[in-house]
Amino acid sequence: MPIVRDPEDKKERILSSALKLFTEKGFEGTPIPDLAKDAGIGAGTIYRYYKNKEELVNELYRYWKNKLKETLATGYPEKAKSKDLFLHLWMALANFYDKYPEAFEFLELHYHSPYLDQASKKATTQTMEFICGFLEEARTKGDIRSDLGSMELVSLCYGSFVGMVKMAKGGYIQLSPETLRNSGLTLWKALAK
Repeated sequence: MPIVRDPEDKKERILSSALKLFTEKGFEGTPIPDLAKDAGIGAGTIYRYYKNKEELVNELYRYWKNKLKETLATGYPEKAKSKDLFLHLWMALANFYDKYPEAFEFLELHYHSPYLDQASKKATTQTMEFICGFLEEARTKGDIRSDLGSMELVSLCYGSFVGMVKMAKGGYIQLSPETLRNSGLTLWKALAK
């Protein structure tokens, strides 16, 4: 959705503009008339597709959260060693950010928002459960030493990635493939027995 594939598809233009503006200005800072103007349509057209702005942000959120889960799962080497599985997830997260930086930022800005509905929260839960499943399996194999729960470990790892993104956006570091791989290895060493 970051690029409008079919300029005649009004719904696609709405979603593309919503991603851009909700990321730049936030949900509250994006009135429907501004969204319509950016999409090159009338404000009434938006209401043909969505009953309100909450419905729009939730559809957009679910789309990108599911795309993130799909990216994490693509090529997931189930039979690999825990370290390799961890690195796959870490690099898949980096790949998602590299390919869809605006969507990554959108998800980061909105994941805790009160306007997310149950279906959006469920999409978040399903993504977290996928990652937690790996951590629980690694713990069962004796490959992780932490006494923290899986969700706490996900928070630590994800927070590390978000911190690196912020440092890169500030111009303090470069997110090269080597840096990303080495940071993933460093995190794994902190978790592994």
